[in-house]
Amino acid sequence: MPDAPTNPHGLGIDHLLFLVESLDRAASDMQRLGFTVTPRGTHSEHLGTANHTIVFEQDYLELIAVLTPTPHNEIHRDNLRRGEGCHTAAITTDSVDGTRVALAAAGIVTAEPVAFSRPVKLPDGQVSEAAFEVVRPLRDALPNGFMFFCNHRTPRTVWVREWMKHKNTARRIAAVVIESAEPLKTAAIYRPLFANGRQREVTGGVRLATGKADLEFMSADSIRARYGKASVANAGSPFFKVVRIGVDDIAETRSILQRNSVPFTEGDAGSLEVSPIHACGTVMEFVEEEEQNREAQLGG
Repeated sequence: MPDAPTNPHGLGIDHLLFLVESLDRAASDMQRLGFTVTPRGTHSEHLGTANHTIVFEQDYLELIAVLTPTPHNEIHRDNLRRGEGCHTAAITTDSVDGTRVALAAAGIVTAEPVAFSRPVKLPDGQVSEAAFEVVRPLRDALPNGFMFFCNHRTPRTVWVREWMKHKNTARRIAAVVIESAEPLKTAAIYRPLFANGRQREVTGGVRLATGKADLEFMSADSIRARYGKASVANAGSPFFKVVRIGVDDIAETRSILQRNSVPFTEGDAGSLEVSPIHACGTVMEFVEEEEQNREAQLGG
């Protein structure tokens, strides 16, 4: 059976959405982990949401809360009822229209594109705008965690140099660990979303390259065996269980966590794991990456 068509406009994981009840509390929790958190932004009225971001070299984390129920944020409200945490991933696209054509060829139906913006107060005090256009596959197309496509119309107001420096030395999202009863089958469902959809089997599951962060589809037993000490059972999402962050200096990450009295456990090969209780509903795993390895990953 031939592989499903891929999406040449799916350029990798763009950002991860952490759904939270309180933005103030979530921002404080992330700052205690050593992240620089941007000022709060309020999205266009039809979205009914507000956010903070944590910006890295080519991707970012988004803390998002619902202010006013709207049809557009129904999926966020549904997911939040399960618990706070990372429930959604956005994929970078250079063409919303091209993405819709490619997904249709793979049998994935999409909703109409949505444009929106939010004001941004820059570090120099000026107020600018961050503008986006997104397109969403229908919800039942992606059974192990929702993803949508994001085109940045104003990247300069998202990737601001001062916001990309973090006390914990974080540089990028390295991977997302996703629970699946059938990892190989699930990876095949998500593979057509990306231009660079190489996959290989790993212990307990399948790793899918996206062009930026990897997606690791793993069985529940494998996730519990690896992350049980980090209280992975408390993750809010039934699917997105662990967010792995690549850092320059794991010793400095450790120092920040200790200084801020954040409990953590030791993981594989010297990684540090923070439980969902202290990381906005998802296990946060910090791993040290050598420069050449990170550049190889960023290059696809």
